[in-house]
Amino acid sequence: MSNKIILASDEPIVCPKCSHKFPLHLGITQQTIEKYESEYEAVFAAERKVLEERLAKEGKRRSSAQARSGFSTTSGRGTRT
Repeated sequence: MSNKIILASDEPIVCPKCSHKFPLHLGITQQTIEKYESEYEAVFAAERKVLEERLAKEGKRRSSAQARSGFSTTSGRGTRT
């Protein structure tokens, strides 16, 4: 598994040979930037889906628990129905 980090394209980097400083986007190709951008978006979308599923399950669990206990939270307070 490879480790990946997120850097701004204007992040300053230094040439190891001549110590010249320049922004990252001038040191790599647009193709490379787009590749990692696409990978990041895919990972982000997958993580978002997992989170949404987790929240939906939690919502159903809470709703079921409230229905079993006879409480309603529509007013913002737990009131017996």
